[in-house]
Amino acid sequence: MVLLCITTIQRKKQAVAKIISTQQKSIDAGLLTERLAFFLTCIIFLFAPLIRGGNRQISLVVLLGLGLLLLAVLVTERTYQTLSVPSTKRLWLFGSTWQSIAYALLILSPIWLGIFYLFPLPIDTWSSLAGRGFYTMAMQDLNIASPSKLPISLTPAATWASLLAGIPVVAIFCAALLISTETIKKLLVVLLVVTVIQVLIAILQFAFGIDSVFYFDAKVGGSVIGSFANRNHLASLLAMSLPICIYIFYDQSLKKQLNTSAPENRQKKRIILAFVMFLGFAILSMLLATLSRGGLMSGFISLGISLFIYILALGSKASRKQRIAYSTFAIVFITAAMLSSGFEKIQPRLGERLLSDAEVRNTISSATLVAAAQFWPWGTGLGSFEAVFPRFQPALNLGDRGYIEYAHNDYAQILMELGLFGALLMLVFAVLLIVQLFQIITIIRFKRRIPKNLAMQCFCGVGLLAFLMHCWVEFNMHIPALAITAGFLAGVFLRRPGTDFLYPNKVASTKHHI
Repeated sequence: MVLLCITTIQRKKQAVAKIISTQQKSIDAGLLTERLAFFLTCIIFLFAPLIRGGNRQISLVVLLGLGLLLLAVLVTERTYQTLSVPSTKRLWLFGSTWQSIAYALLILSPIWLGIFYLFPLPIDTWSSLAGRGFYTMAMQDLNIASPSKLPISLTPAATWASLLAGIPVVAIFCAALLISTETIKKLLVVLLVVTVIQVLIAILQFAFGIDSVFYFDAKVGGSVIGSFANRNHLASLLAMSLPICIYIFYDQSLKKQLNTSAPENRQKKRIILAFVMFLGFAILSMLLATLSRGGLMSGFISLGISLFIYILALGSKASRKQRIAYSTFAIVFITAAMLSSGFEKIQPRLGERLLSDAEVRNTISSATLVAAAQFWPWGTGLGSFEAVFPRFQPALNLGDRGYIEYAHNDYAQILMELGLFGALLMLVFAVLLIVQLFQIITIIRFKRRIPKNLAMQCFCGVGLLAFLMHCWVEFNMHIPALAITAGFLAGVFLRRPGTDFLYPNKVASTKHHI
């Protein structure tokens, strides 16, 4: 009887040891995947700003390869972790069923949009679609033989390129949803480093003038642009980075040192905070130096919301006097940045020039919506705006350029190119954002404070808001670096609080408190 008990105990110990060993291997594999995902994401962040309009074909191939590698890593690890965890302990990635469907529509959009818009249709069916009879009649008038089949997209090559360019954005979005909170914090620092590099390039452009090599042969009329094609794109990156900078300042201010009473630790913390504050001042000053109206408006709105969240997140850690002091300091901070950039240069851009340019862009957007109605509900195909819009282009003074490449309103252009599907994708994304916002507000009201990880999501959401606002008057969704940064911020904002999906075994055995 004693021998039987000893044998049973030994078998149970061996079984427990085997389970622990399996879980440890799974966690080790998750750590390796996490590091690989971090490395690939860093490379994408650093490489994307180098892509301009004139050299994007080869560069986008590199981004596509990196995006596919990142997706392969995430899918492989997620599949392995899902199969290795008992079904009773598995964590749902997207929450409810409707949310899973919504995320699937967004993440798989390059696939199903490609199938729909690039699948050949008989010419009779194609001609019967909205807006396409015009082209059939034109071919007949010119005695051009009609092909037997045509895809729905009016420019299939441009649609192919646009869909492939969206894969890195999807990969970054998925990475932000899946990787751990600590890795997200490191990637936010990397994003800030990327922004600082752009600020340094812009400073060199300002210091050496329009003929300097730091403009990389771009003709922009003397404004600072960083490595982008124009100042509006640099301004959009800077506007998105301001909330990130404030979050890093907030995170560092709450970080506990191993020995907080040691003078060297307190001094180190003060140096870090002062350095982050200096970076924020440099980013804000350079945002003002771009003289981008849309960038300035979206940047200052995001800055104001970020400062409000910062004061709210401090909660009981800051007294009423400290909050007043922080608010006063923020006003002085912004005023100093405006004075250092030259307010006399900003004022004309926000006066009559703003109204005249707004009228031109509204005219283009209105014409784009007319084209969208003409091709409703299927649209013209992703990436087809430049080829199709001349048919609807109003009479405008465009200088040396006789055509318009983008609608300067990404939402109108999406409706023209994707029709009903574009409206569906925008609606789904908006619903996900609104639902997440209400969930965050509910958690804050229940906890009566903003938890640290939830603060990170709030600041990233504000950065995303700056991007979405600027897209109303620009074509930032078509700039790889901006689209990738916005995709990452969107993924962070939409994360399920308190859950890191690349560590399911670790998460399943731990109670997470938001």
